[in-house]
This record gives sequence, C-alpha cells and structure tokens, in this order.
Amino acid sequence: MEKIKKYRADMALGRILAIYWVVLIQHNFAPYHPDWAWVGNGQYFIFDRVLDFTSYITLLTMPLCFFISGFILHKTGGLYKESNFLFFCINKVKRLYVPCVLFGSIFELIYNGKISWQCLIGFKHLWFISYLFLYFIVSYFLLRNMTILKIVGVILGTLVLRTLLKHYDLPVLGIMTYYIWFLLGILVAKKEDMFHKYDKFYFIGFCFFYLLKIFQIRIGGGTEKGDFLYEIFAVFSLLKILAVISDKIKKYKVFKLLDETSYGVYIFHMIFLYVFYYILKNVIGEQYMIDNEVVLTSILAIFTVPFSIISTLLLQQTKILKL
Repeated sequence: MEKIKKYRADMALGRILAIYWVVLIQHNFAPYHPDWAWVGNGQYFIFDRVLDFTSYITLLTMPLCFFISGFILHKTGGLYKESNFLFFCINKVKRLYVPCVLFGSIFELIYNGKISWQCLIGFKHLWFISYLFLYFIVSYFLLRNMTILKIVGVILGTLVLRTLLKHYDLPVLGIMTYYIWFLLGILVAKKEDMFHKYDKFYFIGFCFFYLLKIFQIRIGGGTEKGDFLYEIFAVFSLLKILAVISDKIKKYKVFKLLDETSYGVYIFHMIFLYVFYYILKNVIGEQYMIDNEVVLTSILAIFTVPFSIISTLLLQQTKILKL
C-alpha cells in the first residue's frame, strides 16, 4: 500500500479559492438574477458588468472542487483495498450525507416552509455535497484495486456513457460530468510526477483554448468540447500556480482558518444569505435593494462569510458533526 501523503497546501488553497468564488461571486450576486428571483425585477447588473471575465473563472469552480476531492481521497489512502468499508462509509456519512440532509432540511424549512424529499439529494446548493458522497461510495467499490488501467477505463466508460445520453435531459448527466473530474483527480494523484512533466504544455493549452473562447471559436460545432478542454488545461495550469503561492502563505493562521472552515462556509452561507435578503426585502423594500445593489451585495458578503465561519467553528467544537 502507498504511504499516506502529508497535508497538501496547494490543494487546500485551490479548494478555498473555488468555494469563496462560488460564495462571494456566483451566489452573492445571483439573488438578483431572474432564475433566483429573491429580489423581484432584479437585473443582475453587477455580474453582467464583468461577465466576460467572471464566466471563465466560474467554469472552473466546481470542476476544481471535484478534482481536488478525488486527488485528496487518493492521497489520504481512502480507496486502498486494505481500507475498512464500514469505517470509510461511516466517516463519509458523518462528514457529507448527514450535514447535507440536516442543513438541507433546515434551509428548505426556512425557504419553503416545509421539508420534502429534496433534502435527501441536496437542497439547492447542497447538491454538491450529495454528489461527493455518491462519488466516494461508488469509487470505493469500483476503484479499490486502483490500477491506472482501471481508473482510465472508468473515466472513458463514464465519458462514453455521458456522450450517448447527452441529447436527453437527464439529471444523471451532471452526475457523470463531475464524476469524470473526480476521477481525474484520483488519476493525477496516482501519477502526479508523470503529470508534472507536462506543466508547460498545460499552460500553452490553456492559452490556446482561452483565446478560442474569447473569439468565440467553436470546436466540433459546439461549445461543450471547447469548454471541457479549456477547463482541463486551466485547472492543471492553476494548480501549478497554486503550488507556488501556497508554499509562501501556508504558515499564516488566516490560511489555516479559511482551510478548516471552507467546507462549513459552503454549507452555511446560503442559509444566512437567504435570511439576510428576506429581512432586507421586508425592511427596506425591493426597489431600494435594486437601486443600491452594489452596496447591499458588498454588505451581505461581509456579513455572510463571518457568520458562516463562526457557525462552522461552533459546530466543530461540539464534535457532533465533522465539518
């Protein structure tokens, strides 16, 4: 069995950046979007002003999160054939599924005034947690004897199946898409030294596909292939940059705090965000919120993150749940 690797500050930094981009950019501005409609007649002006820039980063956030999860799973030895499945399963239920259902139920009760089956599969933003739980359990059975051939085979099989089903509007398509990223994380962790030999190539590929996106040049008659290739080269290039940065900042306490609470911040932020929007909507009215969207989203970001961090730290002290 491979030796369990030490703490990876580069992966921790990648997770922090991805989660905080979702929290502070995607979700913090999204209530003004018609699809969310937390603020009636919201025009989503803030996000539109930088959409050409933010959309390229937004494409990477969830792939990066799933990639890092797969990478860390391998490095911590969670899938080795000597691992005990009962211990493995209990750990994942406690860390992933219980928080997903518990806080999903609380959020749905606040949001809809009732609790339904949706909390069992991840209510609203908690779909990410339910996907992770599913990936861990499935991967334990598929990849316990983790040969490179087996990992590549599962990746190719998932990719082929997704391609065959892409014309159907099925929820499983999203599950398969992010599972590919999860598997890529495991593959890279397994052969990390080999992948590092091509670091310059990743950056060149990233620049190429970035230019294609800027000039809206499509590959194969659509954007999906181009997006996927852009994401791959961008994530691999980003990880190289994060390795350099994390080595310089990992000694700071604030980095450790953000790392230890990032998972909890993702879980709690949406609950606080909705509560704050609901209160403001009833106190100052929607029109004021629309007229002062820049100030309000900034204030909400300032309050949402600390509240989420404090909630995470308090819950960690109870030792009831592992966040």
